[in-house]
Amino acid sequence: MANANKKEVIGICHLCKNLRPLCNSHAIPHSFFREIHQRNNGQAIVISSAPGPLRKSNDSGADRLLCSECENKLGNDLDAPAYHWMKSTQEKLLKGAVSGSVEVNSTMMAKFITSMFWRASVSKNDLYKNLIVSQQEREIMRMSIIENGNPFEQMSFSIANLYDSKKQFDGVSLSEFILQPTTWTNANKPSKQKLLFLTIKGFLIVLITPRVKPSERSRPIYLSPKKDRIFLRPSDVRTNPKFMEMHDVALSKVIERDSKQVDDRA
Repeated sequence: MANANKKEVIGICHLCKNLRPLCNSHAIPHSFFREIHQRNNGQAIVISSAPGPLRKSNDSGADRLLCSECENKLGNDLDAPAYHWMKSTQEKLLKGAVSGSVEVNSTMMAKFITSMFWRASVSKNDLYKNLIVSQQEREIMRMSIIENGNPFEQMSFSIANLYDSKKQFDGVSLSEFILQPTTWTNANKPSKQKLLFLTIKGFLIVLITPRVKPSERSRPIYLSPKKDRIFLRPSDVRTNPKFMEMHDVALSKVIERDSKQVDDRA
């Protein structure tokens, strides 16, 4: 939702393209960050591959992107219902109350996923620097999340439930880890399919463009406009290179920090 700010910034709204006062918008809804911050005295640990120690921050990736009308519409129509679905589904998964196929509003969720990646692609916040999206892809996303847009025409979407095969991270820990939106391209495929992915609330969220072929789209692991169910396949974090890269960076920085503390005491 829009954040109050004394200094009004006028600009072109990225969604409606009108000249209006711009809100401090979030690509990943602030509600996902707020839970983590509330449990950690208003901050979260930032893991970066750049030189330097681990640090804490309250940055939730905001930027001046949308007018208040577009901000509130995305917040009410997509962010709020998607957040509540993910929160309740993750709670059920942690309790063992559900597994496999679950009910979901497929069109709402597809638009929500598209809107997150689209907002991240137009944001100048450093949190989204790993996301590489062309101008054409960005416009396809924008048109897909407006009132009568259809995200399924050119994109495919999957949601997987994260787990750690080595049991270093439990479900609660994974639900508090946010992997920023990242692009992966399989250059070996003739279609040069691009995967945009992120992790929030213990889920691996994937947008595929161009969309997968018809024989693939019928698989239950993909959101479909024809059904309001999805199979939440288990996804081992150990097989996610970006997740493990951040894990290794964090571990090396913890070791470096502990070694320095020992040297300082010597």
